Amino acid sequence: MSHHFPYIGVYATLRRNEILLRRPASEFYRLPWAFILFLISMALLQSGCTGLGKLSEGQYLLTKNQVELHRKAEIQHYKKIKTELEAELIDIPNSTLLWMRPRVVLYHSIRESEKQKGLKHWIKHRLGREPVLLNEENILRLKGTFENRLFQVGHFNASASSEVNKKRKTATVIYRVDAGKAYLIDSIIWPTGDNALSATIRSLQAGTLLLKGQTYQLDAIKAERERIDIGLKEKGFYYFDKEYLLFQADTSISTYKVALRLVIKPDIPRVAMRIFRYGEITVAEDFQLETTIPILPGMVNIPWCHPRTT
Repeated sequence: MSHHFPYIGVYATLRRNEILLRRPASEFYRLPWAFILFLISMALLQSGCTGLGKLSEGQYLLTKNQVELHRKAEIQHYKKIKTELEAELIDIPNSTLLWMRPRVVLYHSIRESEKQKGLKHWIKHRLGREPVLLNEENILRLKGTFENRLFQVGHFNASASSEVNKKRKTATVIYRVDAGKAYLIDSIIWPTGDNALSATIRSLQAGTLLLKGQTYQLDAIKAERERIDIGLKEKGFYYFDKEYLLFQADTSISTYKVALRLVIKPDIPRVAMRIFRYGEITVAEDFQLETTIPILPGMVNIPWCHPRTT
């Protein structure tokens, strides 16, 4: 009379799976996917599928992180700005499958490997996902980031607030950003000094990128400094640098208008204010064409080229 012992078969299966788990990650691709799916399924069943069971007291799983940008009609390039604000979000909620978070559950269900390698480690960190938790410090930091970004595009009075809703072990965050009205450029005041540098800068104003009635844009300010710097070097100010220029903004002249004043910083090196032109070039007897360097504006310390000042 034969007897069947089903528990022996189950024990043998578990032992076989335990041995498989000890294999290095390099052997993972030789394992049957059915076994991997079995592990995931067991983890989901044991943890309730939501990924909340392993959270400590005071921890909240972030389920929504959203930006609401108000005053759409008053924001130039609204979609672009909103996309940039959303890109600043630090914490992105874990993905879900219906009401479940299988990757979070899988992450919690596997112990951390001491060796930081092997199949268990691979499954935990590649298939699983660490839970994204509510972080109060990130919320405070982001509000400042949003206000600063809007300031850069002319919304000097922008303000950002946050609303945090906690329910059981989950939390949602909504950032409400009020851009306020944008400031427009009213005028541009150029350097008035009688030195060669100031006069040359004034001669470059015809090609300015900053126009009256244009929305204040920090990127446009930077581009204008770059343009002036290039123009100065072309006119012989080889030791000048764009960092020597400063745009001052005066918002007291009118409501939502800004006057820009371009000033030359007072502490710039004297050599930066001098015009240079290349004089005669003396060639050494052992001069070889293949070892030469092209003489370009802005290059210094060229041994055979001696700038002559005017």
